Amino acid sequence: MEYNNLSPLLNGAVEDLVHALEHVQTGSEKDNKYAVIHAATAVELVLKEKLRALGISIFEKKLPYHSLDYHDCVRVLHEKNIPLPLEADIELLHQERNSCTHLAGKPDNNKTRWLLNTAKQFMKDFCNTQLGFDINAYLPLEVGITVLDEAKRAHLNPAGIYLANAEMSMMDNNYAEVMLNAEMSIELLMKDYLESIGIGASPIFHDLIKQIEGKGKLPKYILETIDELRKLRNKITHLTITPSETDARKSINLARLVFEYLTKHWKEENRCIICGSKDVVDVEQSLKIDMSKIKNKKDLEKAVTKKGEIIGFYCKKHQPYWATH
Repeated sequence: MEYNNLSPLLNGAVEDLVHALEHVQTGSEKDNKYAVIHAATAVELVLKEKLRALGISIFEKKLPYHSLDYHDCVRVLHEKNIPLPLEADIELLHQERNSCTHLAGKPDNNKTRWLLNTAKQFMKDFCNTQLGFDINAYLPLEVGITVLDEAKRAHLNPAGIYLANAEMSMMDNNYAEVMLNAEMSIELLMKDYLESIGIGASPIFHDLIKQIEGKGKLPKYILETIDELRKLRNKITHLTITPSETDARKSINLARLVFEYLTKHWKEENRCIICGSKDVVDVEQSLKIDMSKIKNKKDLEKAVTKKGEIIGFYCKKHQPYWATH
């Protein structure tokens, strides 16, 4: 994906870091490997961007005119007295990248997460101080590893867990956490919706709102309110503004509303009500019994053998616990 107003090198760096963050959330050997490779590439690209900004060519001056590698970039930046934050740590990232690329290295989950955190911190510090660029503005809100694990274990969409976290934070009067969790829930739901209709979701919240506009499932006034929430969340995150109880209650109710709108749409189209997938394998029904009408065994037999009201369909990934055990 291209990010507007960025040089090709910065565009590539953001894209690689986003891919790294996506891979690390899965935690498989293959995804850990690609997370490290993408993160190391992102770091190298911002180093090259700094050289370019200084008017220094990033290409060798002799055939075959390859671009400078990581160590070349570090050497030239040292010569120009450009400080490199976390230099020893990003050296470890680069070495792990070489191991993955050339020696079939397989970093474990702990190492991968540590290296990804190092890459993110380096990118944030270096881009801010040396390039005047806030990379956080271009990164998606991350789904925490523990949230993903819990979602898989409970056969839930992570959006539902973030919504539950928002409700718990509301009880604790932690209004900033309410808003952050509510927005995460909305973001993940919109991504699921777009992917369920065959549209690749943008990693940027603001672009998600533009993508979903006009699809007919979320009215414009709801999308406008979501965008207001996004702007307020940015102020809370970057300017340490304290939200009010009204702000928090508005955000959590908006998240519930989005959840109702989209799951209702999936239910009507016989899609998985957790993620919108068409590949459903199970259905959940709710049987309501009016005990006042049961006077004998015949009435009971009739009541318990009738079909219940359909609550929703499920894909294999999100089959409820009771359906798989």
